[in-house]
Amino acid sequence: MTVGPLGHEAAVGLWESGQAHEQHLDSGQAEWTGAFDAGKDFAVWMIARQRGKSFAALYGDVMFCQRTDGAIARYLGQTKESAQAIAGPTLDQIFALCPDKRLLPWPYSKNGALGDNYELHWEHNGASLTVSGTDNESFRRQRGPRSHRITFDEAAFYAKLEDVEGALLPSLQTTGGKPLYLSTPPLSPAHPFVLRYRAAQVAGTARHQTIHDNPRLTKADVLAIALKEATRLGMTLEQLLASTYWKREYLAQIVVEESRAACPGWNDDVEAECKREWPRPTHFHAYTGHDWGGYTGDPHAALFGYVDFKASKLIIEDEDECRGVDTEKLTARWKAKEVALWGERSWDGTLWGAGYFEQHTKALPDFLRPALMATGPSQPFVHLCDHDEQLQGDMLKLGYALLPTAKDEKHLMVDAMNVLLRQRRIVIHPRCVRLLMQVKTGLWDKTRSGWERTLLDHCDLLDCLVYITRNVFWGHDPFPKLPDPWTQQTPESDMETLAKAMTGRRR
Repeated sequence: MTVGPLGHEAAVGLWESGQAHEQHLDSGQAEWTGAFDAGKDFAVWMIARQRGKSFAALYGDVMFCQRTDGAIARYLGQTKESAQAIAGPTLDQIFALCPDKRLLPWPYSKNGALGDNYELHWEHNGASLTVSGTDNESFRRQRGPRSHRITFDEAAFYAKLEDVEGALLPSLQTTGGKPLYLSTPPLSPAHPFVLRYRAAQVAGTARHQTIHDNPRLTKADVLAIALKEATRLGMTLEQLLASTYWKREYLAQIVVEESRAACPGWNDDVEAECKREWPRPTHFHAYTGHDWGGYTGDPHAALFGYVDFKASKLIIEDEDECRGVDTEKLTARWKAKEVALWGERSWDGTLWGAGYFEQHTKALPDFLRPALMATGPSQPFVHLCDHDEQLQGDMLKLGYALLPTAKDEKHLMVDAMNVLLRQRRIVIHPRCVRLLMQVKTGLWDKTRSGWERTLLDHCDLLDCLVYITRNVFWGHDPFPKLPDPWTQQTPESDMETLAKAMTGRRR
């Protein structure tokens, strides 16, 4: 039993009035909890590790239940196990500060430990605190007609934050209750937790602190923590401090976790140079990439670009996303986009670029062979898509022939794309807002076999970019072949031909 500096009687009085946390929290923690208790709206704490955010939040929940008749408080973690792993030891620490065991909630007052219990009850006023996770739909067991306070701990790592909110937030409406979100930043800025934090900044209810803001830690303590983490991760101290892991977990910075970033090649320096308009040359080969949506609610996605042969760059000029359209409307939509970009063309279901692909890859599907022509619509060079023969066949009847991309190991295709990004050979027009977002925030899933699903998308436009970069023929010259005025001249030596090729002179 711990008795504070105010003495036993005063400590009991603070606990009975539900104000004991003010005695044990540091000034920063006291400000967070005080602002949330006094406020009328939600709050978001984006706070680093080793700063005591879970301790402050749970202590606030306990004191709220202690002083509020009939209070219903709910605490959620990422999983049942993590919620118990955080709440159990933290509540042990909090209840050890109680000056009189008779003031503790049941069953804690009976056995002195949370154990496998996930619900605490205050017998003197009927208040309760429930602990659960959000995985495997377990959060739905916390649904009820009434709640006064919901604490979403680790909220930046919920796989379905919107579903959790949809199930639980309505219970706050009948009581005038409010939610508290707290977490270190998510692996990607695309997680909805970041949107909640931005909204809280506008409302004045956001809180942000780093490990350096902990008044209980000296510089030597922080250094010791950093050295321990560096050893655990197999890094030098300098590597750790420069890593996105340290910036995200200990400095609470919103960054893309580099270990799972889809496009680490698209960094700030590359974006500054390659997010721009590009003067289109007179002669070029246009490429389009298409990813089918609809089956899982994802949008139909498409990218439209071309290769600047002389600059050896892929220029992405425009993008498109849509839902709820049939094949006929989708075909008309994509044709119209090409007309707007590259002018009126006749579509007869041909793929003049496919002849070049067939020559070099020998991989043209049988059902597309009737569409093969040496001279078809001059742009685009070829349409590329994910595999779906039924949809490809439907669109072919509408005069839009799509070539399915070769399907290598996805991580190898993405690695090749990242090489082009690092080399600044991919330029993206600023109007491609959604693609730019996915390039900056896209994440691999935990198995590195596909993309992590976000609030807005499944990185469908990023897939379109992968299809294009996988199939670009960088050495195919789009410039017209002119008659050779030197055919009557003495043939050049191999060295002369090589010299002219290296200096850009053409025969």
